[in-house]
Amino acid sequence: GLVDRELDLDKQLKAGEPRVLAHERLAEWNESRADTVELWTRIQQHLPTTDRIYFTDFRVTPQSGEVVAKITGTGQAKQRADVDDMYQRLAENGFRVTPTATRTARKDPDFPVQFDLNVDLLRDAGPNEKPPAIASSEVRS
Repeated sequence: GLVDRELDLDKQLKAGEPRVLAHERLAEWNESRADTVELWTRIQQHLPTTDRIYFTDFRVTPQSGEVVAKITGTGQAKQRADVDDMYQRLAENGFRVTPTATRTARKDPDFPVQFDLNVDLLRDAGPNEKPPAIASSEVRS
């Protein structure tokens, strides 16, 4: 009767729930997904010129939630100070920086300092917002 029909409909609704949730999550991700080219342009304006630092590996991974994108990479710098300056500029411009230890690399004598980049571009960090100060890196190589 009516109760059986109601239970059957309820079962069908529950069976469709995961699909609906998956579609909602996909829609959310699509809305929050940032255009990689735009992200690259945005981070590039805060990076030192290539006469101080260059990257051997650079990845922009769009995220959802408070983080627009995670930016990771490896690079070479003339001096440790160049890396610290880059971290500071990024931190002042809406990026959450996780400083990493530098290494001395012999493959490029003109750029002997090797570093890893690990920063998050935060969604709501506008230029007027006071950025989080990055911990001064005690780690020296």
